Amino acid sequence: MTESDRKKTEYLRSFEKTEKTIKDLEKRIRQIRDSCVNSSEYMNMAREAEEELEKERIKKLIIIKKIIDAIERIDKKNEQEVIRKKYLDIKSNREIAKEMCYSESQIKRIHRMAIRNFKINE
Repeated sequence: MTESDRKKTEYLRSFEKTEKTIKDLEKRIRQIRDSCVNSSEYMNMAREAEEELEKERIKKLIIIKKIIDAIERIDKKNEQEVIRKKYLDIKSNREIAKEMCYSESQIKRIHRMAIRNFKINE
């Protein structure tokens, strides 16, 4: 994999990382609320976590928009579908292969080509 392809893959994985951050923040907020402590310190912690959560949700929407726009610029529909399923639906090659009625090796090949044809537009 070339350095350019690595950067594209990392860019596409930023969605999954943001998803994980959002889930972690939601869990932290639940834990703070479930602690049943009404001190101003806990209230501030919850408010700060909620503000951070909102920022991450906005970041997620921006990332999704950029990724979808870039995916739609890929010429081949099967390449678009593989990238969409792998990075937005967060599916494994095995799951994608089953859904698209391809072998895993075909999915890997399509993925490689899709990454080459993917253009980051920041």
